[in-house]
This record gives sequence, structure tokens and C-alpha cells, in this order.
Amino acid sequence: MINWGIVSASRISERFIQAVQHTESSCIYAVASRDIGRARILQKKYGIDKAYGSYGEMFSDKSVDAVYVSNVNSLHFNAVISAIEAGKHVVCEKPLCVSAKEAELMIKAAKDHNIFLMEAMWTRFLPLYKTLREKISQGVIGEIMQVRADFSFIAERNEQWRLLNAKLGGGALYDIGIYSLMFILDFMGIGVRSLKALGFMGNTGVDEESGVLLDYGEGRLGSMYNSFISRRPRMGVVIGTEGEIYIPDFYSAENAEIRFSKSGNHEKVEERTFENKFIYEVEEACECMEKGLLQSGLVPWEHSLTAAKIIEEALCQIKKDKGDIYV
Repeated sequence: MINWGIVSASRISERFIQAVQHTESSCIYAVASRDIGRARILQKKYGIDKAYGSYGEMFSDKSVDAVYVSNVNSLHFNAVISAIEAGKHVVCEKPLCVSAKEAELMIKAAKDHNIFLMEAMWTRFLPLYKTLREKISQGVIGEIMQVRADFSFIAERNEQWRLLNAKLGGGALYDIGIYSLMFILDFMGIGVRSLKALGFMGNTGVDEESGVLLDYGEGRLGSMYNSFISRRPRMGVVIGTEGEIYIPDFYSAENAEIRFSKSGNHEKVEERTFENKFIYEVEEACECMEKGLLQSGLVPWEHSLTAAKIIEEALCQIKKDKGDIYV
């Protein structure tokens, strides 16, 4: 039985807590928040054994085996490093961090301390993606040439809220672009040769809209569009030499359509899930820890590191763009 500690009494942490409570291999043992009152509210609500007013106190508890880090993006790094140094396995909410350097240091710390570390990219573990990966490996759409992902919504204009707050690691790329990017990396891999990014930086200093094109060479491309200021269908598309796969609401998908180029036929693929879809990442993390693995094969460190590098470079290009034409 794996005893989990929860870092931060955030709204998303409740989804993780509820998912763990539906598993047989682990339980929620402790919750920590800088506001002890918020920690005690979750403790009472979910029958959690321990509540702490600091992360360090919880990390010192020898009964805690693993922690789920769900504080704001800019604070992930310190929490993850502290947890690893205390000997706790870590599942960290996406994005893993807000710079490539932080990602490198997190991974090095996990290696040095023999600790499991995983970015909580819950979409990777959904049953639909297991089925689609199997079909793609069987060659149903031929060689993959292009992957596209769109994720956007109109965000509330609260400039202190984490989404629009630069000090908290806000911005569309970090909040929702990570879904689009991980979707592309899942099907195209990490061999990106170059990228081009254009976007809009809002008055709070975070990206509110962007388009990023990833060049894999030999005509293979990944493209993603993410926005807080416009609404588009949240669609993921995988295009191969023999067909295409269309995945509505790709980040939480339960169904897809495969369209075959030569025959013109369509195939529906459907995989129903539990209401709380976090359960799949919890089960994956627990299985990895029980096997003594340091990383998940479904969200390997190299994917998290590559994602951090791509977002960092994309933001750099967007910030530098003053109306020049990029060719």
C-alpha cells in the first residue's frame, strides 16, 4: 500500500484524492498547505490521517511514500526537489516546471536519489490512447506525417489568477499548450529539428494566444494552437500516409474516428472511462513505484524535458516578435 501526501490544498488536488480513493493499491495519508486551515478542511472532508501547515513537515513524515505536487506552476520546482531529497516519490502536476533548466535539475535529482518522478499528464493514460497506439503500430494509417492539436477557451479576465499571472507561471502554453504539445510528442516523438512560434503577449506578461509549428524534417510536422482569448474546437488530428485519426476533445478523449484514404471508409473507436479520469495516472504511478521504476514509459523524462525546452523556446520567440516577418 502506497501512502500519498498531497502538496497544496488546490482544487485539482481533490480530483487526485478522489482518484486515489478508488484504487486498491494506495491511499491518501496526508495533506499539506501553507494555510493549515485549508489542509484541515480536506483532511476532514476525505478522512485523511494527517494535515500539515508546511510541505517540509509532511516530507519529514516517514509514513509518506509518495507525494502529488499540485501547487502553482512557479512553485513546482522547489516542492519537487525538496520531496525528492526527503526520499519521497513524486507525481507533479503539469507542467512539470517553467524552464528547461528546472526540468534537468529535477530529473538529475530523481536519478541521484533513486526516486520515481512523473509529470501528471493524465491524458496519456486514457484507454483510448492505448487502443490508438496499438492501431497505429499495426500500420492502419501508414507513416505519420503530421499531428495537429488545438486547445483554447476564453479565460476569465482576473489578472491575479494563476492563468494570467506571470509570477505564478501562467500563460496559455504552460496551462493548456502542454496538452497540445504532449499530444504531438506522443505520436511524433521528441526528434524536433526546429520550431517557429507566433503569439500574443498580454498586459500581464504572459502569452494569451499562440501558434507553434514543429519541424521533424522530411515533411513531417507538428502544429499546435492555444488561446485564452478565442474559442476553437478542441481537436487532435493524426495524419498518416494511409489515413487520418480525428480525436474530439483530445485531452480527455473517449472516442475517435479513423478515416482511410484509399477506401474512403470510416472506423469509430470508443473507450469509455471512469468519471474521474485521474485514476489511470494514479494506477500507472503506483505500478511503476511497486516495480521499482524511476519513470513511466508513458510519460518518460525525455518527453517532459523536451516539452520544457520547446515551450521555453516558443515563448522566447513570441516575446521577441515585434511585427517582423519570420520565414
